[in-house]
Amino acid sequence: MIGWWHLDPADVWFFRDAKPFTAGESHRAESRFPPSPATVLGALRTALIAHAPGLDFEAVLEANDARRRGPAHAALLELIGSAEQPGRLAVRGPFLCRRQGDDATLLLKPPLDLLGRNWLTPLTPAQLPGLVANAPALRLLWSGGSKGGEEVPKDRWIALSTLLEYLAEPSKAPPTETPGAEVFRRETRTGLELGAGRTAKPGLFYIADMLRMLEDPSDGGATRCGLAFRADGLPAGLGLPEGPLALGGKSRAAVLASMRGAAAQDLDRLLAAHAQRLKPVIQRTGRFRVYAATPALFRGGWCPDWLAPDGDGYCGQLPDGTRVELVAAAVDKPEPVGGWNLAARCPKPLYRAVPAGSVYCFQVAATTPLADAVVEALITRFHFAEGFRADGASALPAHLTAGFGLTLIGTWNPLEGINQS
Repeated sequence: MIGWWHLDPADVWFFRDAKPFTAGESHRAESRFPPSPATVLGALRTALIAHAPGLDFEAVLEANDARRRGPAHAALLELIGSAEQPGRLAVRGPFLCRRQGDDATLLLKPPLDLLGRNWLTPLTPAQLPGLVANAPALRLLWSGGSKGGEEVPKDRWIALSTLLEYLAEPSKAPPTETPGAEVFRRETRTGLELGAGRTAKPGLFYIADMLRMLEDPSDGGATRCGLAFRADGLPAGLGLPEGPLALGGKSRAAVLASMRGAAAQDLDRLLAAHAQRLKPVIQRTGRFRVYAATPALFRGGWCPDWLAPDGDGYCGQLPDGTRVELVAAAVDKPEPVGGWNLAARCPKPLYRAVPAGSVYCFQVAATTPLADAVVEALITRFHFAEGFRADGASALPAHLTAGFGLTLIGTWNPLEGINQS
């Protein structure tokens, strides 16, 4: 069963980044936003355990040991997974969400093939005479003009409908973007570590960077901001436990609820219409672009696992046998992904992920027009699916295989008429 859900704040939120925060060595803990898929999936798994009759959290932790696993835990572990094996429950997201009545607007990170602070300029793969990259077969991303451009500010967001329009029409830059200050603000909280008798320990002063989601006071609080995600893999007739749950660091309160009204249907229709719009374009040109909607983890750093060096470039073969060539990529610095292991009560290993917003341009190595089956396979693999999900051989822990590498598909046009001056 598939369904859209939203998380509303009942307090400020705290999603600590991967920087060290060791008592006596550092004093400031900063928040990342949005949280990683593992954070939301972990909160949902904990809530499901809490609402399961006759089970407690410690029992399920012990059941993760195969030697102690009993039949009472089998159904739950099949759904939520264990430390060794991911379960059927999958999270597509989370996304920043602004809701007004029955309308829900998902806000995502702007694609990294855009430049500009006040006016966005799309970048296009181009073969520029005299310029060679460390992978000579890859094209450079160029704006087509002589003027340079600034990066899009890190605090900007783009609506899903606007993003899909840009992915379908790469020559048209998105007309609008949303500053993060309109959706949430950061608040600094200070504290002291307490010792015996709840007295302050000397020298252990700390600062935490909290996130407060905003409401629009002009409409009486009808416009609310929070998180949204799609949950896949739930058995028929079984939903997630609606109501309060603990989310992120310091177990801050959130309220989980299913999207009601037309909001969920509108999101599904929007995604389906985009896929239908792209099919004839990809079939005719053999070109497609993949946007990372959530962080992606690859063994080769920035390069997807199914690509391999081929001469001066990178090529790969998808499971259906389709051979594709990487033409260009726009990737930012890696995003560290870690967490806390509740069972072992220790930090989880740290991994470096390709950040959300990264863009990869591909060319199908086949005669165009492409066969219908090839186009369908590309759409199925890369459109609102875990197209950049790590391969089974990547040996990543279970908590990093669900929700990471979620992608959206688009197209791209070669840059024509380059001014070599």
